[in-house]
Amino acid sequence: MAALKRTAIINGTPFIGGVDIGNTSQLTVTHTYEEKSLLNYQGGGGNDDYFKRLTKVSISLAARNVSVATLESAFGGTATAIAAGSVTAETHTAGPQGTYISLNGLQNLTAPLTVTGAVEGTDYIRRRGGIITIVGGGIAEGDDVSFSYTSLSGQKIQALLYSALDRELVFDGVNERTQNPWKARFFNVSWAPSDSFEFIGDDFASFNISGEVLRDATRTGPGESQFYEVLVGDL
Repeated sequence: MAALKRTAIINGTPFIGGVDIGNTSQLTVTHTYEEKSLLNYQGGGGNDDYFKRLTKVSISLAARNVSVATLESAFGGTATAIAAGSVTAETHTAGPQGTYISLNGLQNLTAPLTVTGAVEGTDYIRRRGGIITIVGGGIAEGDDVSFSYTSLSGQKIQALLYSALDRELVFDGVNERTQNPWKARFFNVSWAPSDSFEFIGDDFASFNISGEVLRDATRTGPGESQFYEVLVGDL
């Protein structure tokens, strides 16, 4: 009987550290090898022996949804939740007039902002993340300015704290041609911060992250890969 052959259009959801990272337009695995060859010195050319040694297994992802897992990997840091609520007497020192003063939180623009001793439109212009002092207004360079506002909930990520974050990657996928499941499990992935990140653009943001699949020394069973395994429901 001839072997079963099927085509495949594979899509699905990656999970980093067990967390669903949502819509992802690319998941590519690359194997890099070091080639060793022994020339035939007995005449006739060619090689007497040849061997390829695995040197690296790389993963690249183009995540299209914002999530804690993708941002932590992209920025090389860990996220801390910011709770919504009232902020009172948050103090900052003003720079030269006409410059921006950044608040610690994400202010809710539908709630009032109070700047002690200052009037909006006369002394400052309100912005999403803070204020801009007005030249000729009542906030002078060096003044300690006190703010009271309502903070939105969110996440604060301190970037580039880590050169690598080690987390398992599981791909829960499907062959759309057959609706049969495909699954890949990468046991130990060292995620590196992104080479670049586009904060301003015309398209939906893409969080491009990459990592190296490291050897999982705990997997010692006969016939077990120490790098990754793939389960194919089509075959």
